[in-house]
Amino acid sequence: MSISSETGTIVSLVYDIPKRKIVTFIAFSKGHWERRKEALGDKRNEEDFMRWKELAKDGIQTDRYLMSKQADIVEVFRGPGSLKAIDQTWETL
Repeated sequence: MSISSETGTIVSLVYDIPKRKIVTFIAFSKGHWERRKEALGDKRNEEDFMRWKELAKDGIQTDRYLMSKQADIVEVFRGPGSLKAIDQTWETL
């Protein structure tokens, strides 16, 4: 489970390898759910990052939109693919 310090978003992902299933859970802050277009961007962009911090201030801790999903894994591969590299110095990691 991960909690983002800048947005207050809670994320959990469980990968059941033998059953090839994935289960996710996410809890968005009120600001990030109700003002989704403003929540788009890249945390490596300072403007996006600062906007996200402000969105997280909307509502209170219990004002969250909760979502859980399940899916079957149809293809298994190794390596990062086309994902951008992660900076390990980010305080949310």
